[in-house]
Amino acid sequence: MTPADSSAEDRVEAQEGEKEAARRWRAANREKIAEQRRAYKAEHREELREKRREYYQKVVKPRERNRRKRYAAWRRRVQADPEYERQRARQHQLRYIERQMAADPEGYRHRRREQARAYWAKNREKLNAQKRERYLRDPERMRAASRAYLEKNREAVRQQRRGYYQANREKILAANRRWKQRERHRRANGLPPTRLHKVSGTEKLQNRAAADTFFSRRRTADEVANLRFGGPTPERLIHAWHQESERARAVHRHHADRELQERLEQERQALREKQAAEEARMDAIARVINDRLRTHPRTRQPPQTHQSPHPPSTSPQHRSL
Repeated sequence: MTPADSSAEDRVEAQEGEKEAARRWRAANREKIAEQRRAYKAEHREELREKRREYYQKVVKPRERNRRKRYAAWRRRVQADPEYERQRARQHQLRYIERQMAADPEGYRHRRREQARAYWAKNREKLNAQKRERYLRDPERMRAASRAYLEKNREAVRQQRRGYYQANREKILAANRRWKQRERHRRANGLPPTRLHKVSGTEKLQNRAAADTFFSRRRTADEVANLRFGGPTPERLIHAWHQESERARAVHRHHADRELQERLEQERQALREKQAAEEARMDAIARVINDRLRTHPRTRQPPQTHQSPHPPSTSPQHRSL
C-alpha cells in the first residue's frame, strides 16, 4: 500500500467520524436546533419569503410551464391517434422484456411465473368474473378458441388431466362416493332429481339486465310499504301454485311408481286392442256394403312372384268399385 492510499483511507475515516459525531450531536440537541430554526425564521421572515418568491419565479414556474406544454402536446397526439399511448406503452414494455431476456432469460421467466401465480391467487374472483363476462359477450368465439387450443395441445391437456387426477385422486373419489350416496338416498326416499338446466349466454345477459332494472328502479311509497309489511298472497297465485305442485307430484309418481306404470301399460294395451277390434268391425261393415253395391265382380290380384314383381295394371273399365 502506498502512502497516497493510506492518506486517502485516513481522510475517508476522518470524514466518517465527523459525520457520526455530527449525527450524535443533532440527536442530543434536537430541541436546541428546533428553537434556533424558529428564531431564525422569525428574525428573517421577509428575507425567506423573498427567496421563496424568487425560487418560484426562476424554478417552479418555468417547470410548471414546461409541464403544461408537454401535456398539451401529448393531448394533441392522443386526439390525433387514440392508439398512440397504447402503442407507446407497448413499445416500452417490449423494450423492457428484451432487456430482461437478454440479461437473464430463465430468471425472468421464473419471476413472471411467480408474479402470475401470486396475482391469480390474490385476484381469483375478479379474474373469473372477467372470464365469465368475456364468455357471455361472445360464447361462440370462446368455444371456438377452446376447441382450437384443445386440437393444438391435445396431448399436453391429456397429460395435465392425468397429473391432476393422480395428485387429487382421493379427493375426486371421495366426491364421487358422496354423489352416489346422495343419489341412493334420493331414490330410496322418493325425492325428485335436481332440475337444473343450462342457460345460454344471451339469456344470462337478458336475466342480468332484467335484474338490474328491477332492483335499481325507484319504488313508490305504497310499493315500499307493501314490501316492508307484506300483504296477502293473491288467490290466483295460490291456486296456480297448488296446480303446479299437483302436476309435479303426479309426474314424479308416474316415473317412480312401478305398479302405476304397469297398470297404465295394461290400460293402454286394452285400449289398443279395443281400437283394433273396432277397426276390424268397421272394415267388415265396409266390405258388406261394398259387396252389396258392387255392379261388377270383385277382381282378385294375383300373388306377386319373382317373375311378376309388380301387379298387372287394369284399365279404368275393369277397375273394381
